[in-house]
Amino acid sequence: MIHLRVTLLLLLSSIHDAFYVPIATSLSVKKTAQSIKLDSSTVVVARNSTGEPIAFHDYCPHRGASFDTISLKEDTISCPYHGFIFDTPDGTLKRGTGVKPGCASLKMIDCIDRSGLVWANIDG
Repeated sequence: MIHLRVTLLLLLSSIHDAFYVPIATSLSVKKTAQSIKLDSSTVVVARNSTGEPIAFHDYCPHRGASFDTISLKEDTISCPYHGFIFDTPDGTLKRGTGVKPGCASLKMIDCIDRSGLVWANIDG
């Protein structure tokens, strides 16, 4: 219990002015995305090509489709509904039918992998 408290204090002091919450264990986050319910919203978490965790709100800005069970390819996220392709880590639209690149983006969530958990900044 003391180790957990020290770890939390170190984590909180290193990411001051942000509210991070644990959303998954480090081992459970893979390249294949998974949806996680947080209070009233759902986020998607996965790992990019360098193994860093990424997270974003589970809502395509085009038609509101869900991104659960997708796989990241070359650090892009593809919407399963219409195939819109978004870049990581910023969520910018790279390609979409009838839409100019950059005009829509996913709402990305800052996250980190520390102490065996993936933490997400739900305020930012």
